[in-house]
Amino acid sequence: MDTNWMAAEQRLQQYRCQTEAIDWSPTERQQVCADLRILVAAADFLTLGICAETSAAAQDALAVYWDALQQPALDPTDLPTIAEPCFLKANGRSGRLLLDPYEGDYRGVLITVHSDLADGPSGTYGHFPLDLFAAA
Repeated sequence: MDTNWMAAEQRLQQYRCQTEAIDWSPTERQQVCADLRILVAAADFLTLGICAETSAAAQDALAVYWDALQQPALDPTDLPTIAEPCFLKANGRSGRLLLDPYEGDYRGVLITVHSDLADGPSGTYGHFPLDLFAAA
């Protein structure tokens, strides 16, 4: 079994249930992006949960993350416009999107990797910055 994802998962453990803003150096940011790519590539699928100020901001973050993590196209969906805080969930297995208003304080992206195997990558990481991959 390829152990690269295990090393990436170990480094990402510190970002489970992340509730505070993260101030990374450019090198640290690049490492987190690389580790997420490795972990996601080893998983069977992922889900993203995006907490943002508006649906437009959530959809922008989704597009960047989905592309950066090299995920298959999502089902085209006419999502409502929400001009207040919202939660956008993207399911990589079903290709579906769900958008709802959100009353919480967190802003950022939760990444959950799923494995069909008991010893495969599995877990939730984040909240990562909405623009994590924008500068990577």
